[in-house]
Amino acid sequence: SIIIVFASISFSDIYAQSNKLAEFNTMEDIVANYGKSLNSENHGVRMCTVEYVGRFNMSNFESKLIEMLNNEQNTEDKKIIALSLFQLGTLKAKKELRNSFLISTDNDYKEFCSGLLEKCKEYDKLKSEYFESLVVNMPESE
Repeated sequence: SIIIVFASISFSDIYAQSNKLAEFNTMEDIVANYGKSLNSENHGVRMCTVEYVGRFNMSNFESKLIEMLNNEQNTEDKKIIALSLFQLGTLKAKKELRNSFLISTDNDYKEFCSGLLEKCKEYDKLKSEYFESLVVNMPESE
């Protein structure tokens, strides 16, 4: 009976280790597939991936989104890319949104970006007020 217990514990440890390795490889594969999809010739795949990069806050693709934003001519696609950058929320993404807004001559795109940039300001203000309140109400340590 001791042998059976030992064997079952050993088997469960081996199984758990192989699952951890599989999860790591799977996540690595997922990120690699996102990278491939952002470079896809298939427009639908490419734009769907852009949407999910923003939705899942995959900031490791920020530079690729910025490159795509700067090269994109289609207004609707540019809006999707801009929204994904907005969702990433990094300073670099906000800066690129602002630059894109300033250089664009497309009124529809400018209006869209204006709304995103306004939301950035609202969020930054709210965040600032929250942290200011947090510091003011922080109990003094002894």
